[in-house]
Amino acid sequence: MRSPAPIIFLAATLLVDANPLSASQQPVAESIYLKGLLPSGAPVRAVRDIGGENVSMEGEAIACANCHRRSGLGSVEGQTISPPIASHYVDRRQPFTPTTLARAVREGIGPEGRVLNNLMPRFDLSDTQIALLAKYLKTLSSTASPGVDADSLHIATIITPDADAARRQAMLRVLMQFFADQGRGEHFYLDGKLNDHPPHRGIPRGPLQNSARQWKLHVWELNGTADSWERQLRSNIAREPVFAVVSGLGRDNWAPIHHFCEAQALPCLFPNVEVPTLAENDFYTFYYSKGVVLEAGLMADALQRALPEHNIRQVVQVFRSRDSGASGASALRQSLARSRVPVVMRELPADFDSTDATQRTSELAAAMAGVTSTDALVLWLRAWDLAALPTGPPVAFAIFSGMMGGLEQVPISPSWRAIIHLSYPFDLPRDRAVRMQLPLQWFSLRHVDVTDERLQSDTYLACVILASTLGRMSGVFVRDYLIEKAEDTLSKRWTNAYYPRLSFAPGQRVGSRGGFVVHFAGSEGTAVEPDGDWIVPVSPY
Repeated sequence: MRSPAPIIFLAATLLVDANPLSASQQPVAESIYLKGLLPSGAPVRAVRDIGGENVSMEGEAIACANCHRRSGLGSVEGQTISPPIASHYVDRRQPFTPTTLARAVREGIGPEGRVLNNLMPRFDLSDTQIALLAKYLKTLSSTASPGVDADSLHIATIITPDADAARRQAMLRVLMQFFADQGRGEHFYLDGKLNDHPPHRGIPRGPLQNSARQWKLHVWELNGTADSWERQLRSNIAREPVFAVVSGLGRDNWAPIHHFCEAQALPCLFPNVEVPTLAENDFYTFYYSKGVVLEAGLMADALQRALPEHNIRQVVQVFRSRDSGASGASALRQSLARSRVPVVMRELPADFDSTDATQRTSELAAAMAGVTSTDALVLWLRAWDLAALPTGPPVAFAIFSGMMGGLEQVPISPSWRAIIHLSYPFDLPRDRAVRMQLPLQWFSLRHVDVTDERLQSDTYLACVILASTLGRMSGVFVRDYLIEKAEDTLSKRWTNAYYPRLSFAPGQRVGSRGGFVVHFAGSEGTAVEPDGDWIVPVSPY
């Protein structure tokens, strides 16, 4: 194992400059540390000794955060330790002076004259830039994040006003029971099993570490229009500081919550949403999948095969305004752009009354007017709309969103079952049965009524992942470190509940990237059969 001592060099800088970073200096130092960029936007340059040769490197490839992480608390990869460089956790037995620090950064020579590990680049930085970086490191992970007090961890869940009331209750039953378990001392799970806190080899013990804390749940229910949600969230977090957000429930718009969490540096683990905000460089929110965008990719794959088989002349998409299907339909149209098949968009009014079946049938019949057997029909509709479809499908090929429609539980008529396919961004029922034993057993033991199996198992899994991650943090309650340890927790393939392939590489924030297209096995029942193998579509997003 490599000793961490040779590469702890940037953080022992207490003698360099006692003044804190100014508001104008913060982004400069942060850019150097996180992105490897100078104030001018030019990349930081450095060389590394690779196999006895000095290799030039620059920019993001040599950013400090790559190894020492955004928190400054380091990382462990195999037998290689990138130690903490946040000043609070650094071994200060050999403090740096401005002169020895500059020599370490530029020449790779430690204060005692020893050559530093060749994993550390030799940077081309000015005295001013080194001093700014030294100040920045003093700000990293120096105190516990908001939402942590002597005996409690405060964690929020967020519910948008358009969330379905029954789903809201189903999710909250799981969250409240899981949080109650933590209050009884069942504090942390590791890989689905209760365990003690394991030590982290890279982090010395410090004052942020403490015994297990009780979890306290804060339910932030938003109201009004989406343009007011961020203001409400700012008010909530000022009144009730929280350490993280877990689970949560939305419908077709999670973007204000996503952007709020980014702005607040607030971890958000696995909200139950159908339209996640997909931003490649964002850091703080993990999603199970791309939701309806993933489904659009599955549908595009199925349609590409169906076009020649059924002599399809156009694709007709039916969806309701102000629902997730609008985003799915847009993504599918973009995915089909190269095929040059015409795509017709049929938008229904926003859905306010799910009980008026006669009105629904009339609206759906109007939306499908003119559709013939040479058209493909794509339905981005809820179960109550699918139950109201007019008798006698007018097409040879139709497909609907399994996520929106209720998967194999959808109440669809036998005539439609005979020809319709489902996008299915989950594992098949028969194959996930073993993995579902753990959440179902937990629901049974805790007397949690299962009214929405997928939603509740996803909520349970989010809580287990949070607990497993906290169990690996050694009591260091820093938000950025929670995200980094979540990446470590999720770097192994998680196979719980509905997802056969839930894994995250560094920097990835979407776990499951594939699914099936399936059809019903018969005119009755819930049995489905896959049309083919697991598909990982190429997304235009």
